[in-house]
Amino acid sequence: MHQIAQDPLLRVEGLSKKFRSGEAELLLFENLSFQVEKGTMLAIVGQSGAGKSTLLHILAALDRPTAGAVYCANSHVNSLSEDDAAEFRNREIGYVWQFHYLLPEFTALENVAMPLLTRGQAINVASQEASAWLQKVGLENRGHHRAGELSGGEQQRLALARALIALCDWIRARWKRLNRNICHHDEETEKRQSKSRARELKLLDGVCMECLNAKRLQVFRH
Repeated sequence: MHQIAQDPLLRVEGLSKKFRSGEAELLLFENLSFQVEKGTMLAIVGQSGAGKSTLLHILAALDRPTAGAVYCANSHVNSLSEDDAAEFRNREIGYVWQFHYLLPEFTALENVAMPLLTRGQAINVASQEASAWLQKVGLENRGHHRAGELSGGEQQRLALARALIALCDWIRARWKRLNRNICHHDEETEKRQSKSRARELKLLDGVCMECLNAKRLQVFRH
């Protein structure tokens, strides 16, 4: 995977995205340019259908733009091959989804360790790291429970630990509103308790500060 030297962690240049439906063409955004420095927490805010989800998908190497370029973690993201994009997602990005996408046949500990295991980390090393992150999200006593045995709030915290385990470059998390629940889609949900949300935001803030002098972290929220 060819690397490009850069100062900001994320740089977007002239980004455009169009969809075609029959004879109609929908332009979500055009000539979008910005950059984000290391250690930044950023909110992307807009009405439904404005293209927030699509933009995040493009930034996270899950979709490709119609035009323009995305540079992140010294990579030209939208020019990566499918294999290189998969490696980029595994090593550089943590995802927090509304529907968690936990692996039901594995324990909480194994779910959190999975990103490291897929990189070839030794099981004992990955398990030790996973245990530490389970403790940080208050699930140290639930490590040997399967994902389906956890409550909805516990599953969300488990997904957060999985995203954070490698202190990866940036966390792709989505809030419908900043004082409401973490979510991946735009539907309104009321499954998060305010105390848990505050705890998660505090954890993200702490990791962000820790990464200022270590690696790099960005949180995208809306």
